[in-house]
Amino acid sequence: MRLAQLIQFELKRLMIPFVVMLAVTAALQLIGVYIEAKDYVSGVKQIMESQHITSFEQFTQLIGENTYSNVMGQSMWMIAPMLLCAAFMILYLFFSWYREWLGRRPFIIRLLSLPASRMNIYFAKLISFLMVLFGLVAAQLLLLELEQAWFYQLVPDVLMRKVPLDIAISSNMLLNMLVPPAFVDFVLFYGVGIAAVIVLTTIILLERSYRIVGIVVGFVYGAGIVVLFSIPFVMLIDRTSRFYPKELLAMGIGIVLLVTALSIWWSSYLLRKKITV
Repeated sequence: MRLAQLIQFELKRLMIPFVVMLAVTAALQLIGVYIEAKDYVSGVKQIMESQHITSFEQFTQLIGENTYSNVMGQSMWMIAPMLLCAAFMILYLFFSWYREWLGRRPFIIRLLSLPASRMNIYFAKLISFLMVLFGLVAAQLLLLELEQAWFYQLVPDVLMRKVPLDIAISSNMLLNMLVPPAFVDFVLFYGVGIAAVIVLTTIILLERSYRIVGIVVGFVYGAGIVVLFSIPFVMLIDRTSRFYPKELLAMGIGIVLLVTALSIWWSSYLLRKKITV
């Protein structure tokens, strides 16, 4: 079976979970926009009543306008669904491998018996996972446009100062990581994220290959990778470091590439030599 066919097969498996997560995220965030907008208007009216302010125009002259990013930027209605999606994707990464061993006739037997490179299985799962991940990010950006427009419909125009969408993104820590303001940050954040997915896959294959011993080796390997990833960040915080920020950035990118290459090579070895039907 070709790689493209395996990717299509994995995407079909992911379609229902993807739609469910998208629906849950949209529902929670839209409910949150409604609640936060109504609470904000209610709070404004309470202030107006206590300070004997007669109109919204007078309120904005005395206290000032607000923005969507100030009201919704750090709201748990925005953050919690994104964290839920992140947790789901991590759990699905494990499930996508372990379900192949479930049942009396594990599906892994058929996969490993295919007349093609076993790394096709590996890359199909990895690529489909990343496609769904980027799909969720893209959907979140579209949702953000819709949510901001609806928020402005719920709150009187005179109370709000409309700002570009990138301001709303920068005001939310998670969104700022998902859509970094600079290309270098994008490469670094997503490079570390993809490398982490590849490392977790290697740990899963270690457990499948060696069972208890594999868990121990995987834990040690994962801990070592965390320490390795943290070196550039620690040196950046440490003011006594002799390295310039650009040098630390290059070091970080080098570590990501090294870890990615090592993990893919190890996973290839495990699939070819240690995991058998």
